[in-house]
Amino acid sequence: MKSLSQGRAVATAVVLSALGAVSASAMCGTKPNQSPAAYQLAVQSFQGMQARQQARAARLSGEAPRASSTPSIAGLWHTVFLVDPNGGYFTAGPNVFDEGFDAWHQDGTETLNDISPPPTGNVCIGVWTQTGTNTYLLKHPTWGYDENNINVIGVGTFIEKITLDPSGNSYTGTVSLDAFDLSGAALFHFDGTVMAERIAADTQPFMATPPTGVPVTAVVKASSSSTSDKSVTLDGSGSTGAGALTYLYSVLPGGKVPAILQTANNPKATVQFVNGPGTYIVQLHVTDSVGNSATSDPVTLTYTGN
Repeated sequence: MKSLSQGRAVATAVVLSALGAVSASAMCGTKPNQSPAAYQLAVQSFQGMQARQQARAARLSGEAPRASSTPSIAGLWHTVFLVDPNGGYFTAGPNVFDEGFDAWHQDGTETLNDISPPPTGNVCIGVWTQTGTNTYLLKHPTWGYDENNINVIGVGTFIEKITLDPSGNSYTGTVSLDAFDLSGAALFHFDGTVMAERIAADTQPFMATPPTGVPVTAVVKASSSSTSDKSVTLDGSGSTGAGALTYLYSVLPGGKVPAILQTANNPKATVQFVNGPGTYIVQLHVTDSVGNSATSDPVTLTYTGN
């Protein structure tokens, strides 16, 4: 990652012509004719990530806003970068130029382990600050080496401006690179886009290309369907799908409205009978890592009171 010649350097033919004399050293690890497998992996990651984010946006657009705490950017992310010379936004799938695991730390620093070959310096660091509600600015310096990855020939600075999804599980934004030689003369500039999904601390294995053909099911078990307790636990861990699942419990009409304590990456939720004795009806919506989803049968809970 530290190498302009292999890491987050300009990686595709659409921008190589702008590099002039330094084009020989501007070969990213995901360039098709240099590392076809890594390039294809990054393209597939982009396509899957884009589909999941579009599905998530479509699902959330039909839901009423929910009060929640402001999510944090801190955590581990699966990130994909695209060269976008024409100013479009997530339209240049074949122009994917990098992919990595990106750790944003609470202290305002960041570490990226990207898909470039390790000899090129595939781990580097940055610093970030919050600029607004769910918006962030990242400054990411990097060294530039010659084509043999031996001698330092310059420095570069990546600037990312990103917006965190209200769920806190994905972000999108822009990325730019300005590279200079050791005398301070400009070598090249490019603009691109970035998108990422949070990697949760759970028991699900990370898969770069989620399996296809896995049926998505939403299955809910309740700790009790009729109780005098003030709350019950719902468990959706029997649900299935490709890769990591997200879970959303919602209230259905026909009963009283409970309070639901839940997080997207936890199959379990607590239903609190805050409106007194009576019937409460809830439902689980599950989405897998490919963007496919399923909805459970309604779960009817009866609170008898004390």
